[in-house]
Amino acid sequence: MKMTELREIAKNEEIKAGSKKNVLIKKIIETLSEEKIEEYFKKYNKTNKIEILEHDLVPKFRRMKESEAEEVLKKYGITKKELPKISIADPMSVTLAADAGDVIEITRKSQTAGKTKYYRVVATDVTSL
Repeated sequence: MKMTELREIAKNEEIKAGSKKNVLIKKIIETLSEEKIEEYFKKYNKTNKIEILEHDLVPKFRRMKESEAEEVLKKYGITKKELPKISIADPMSVTLAADAGDVIEITRKSQTAGKTKYYRVVATDVTSL
């Protein structure tokens, strides 16, 4: 069952049952198989936080090798200073252990293009570089 379906069920049931949250939790428990519940909890690390790179709504991020970054810059005829910036303190930069000046490739799902790639340069301060 998709989240949109669960939200719709919760919205419809809220009028009857009261708490939207309780209805949603009940429907999740009723509809998920034991394997799915185990898979969900395996995504939690020791501090009970979901690994952000594995979340369905988070686009794919990867730190590019310097040679790959140079190819992309050459392809588009730009320099690193002309790329949009991503803060070195951004959770994704931290997760990827990116250093200032690294280029991050972001692959997003697109309804019109299928997948679209974006590039960001890691900056110590978003006004630098």
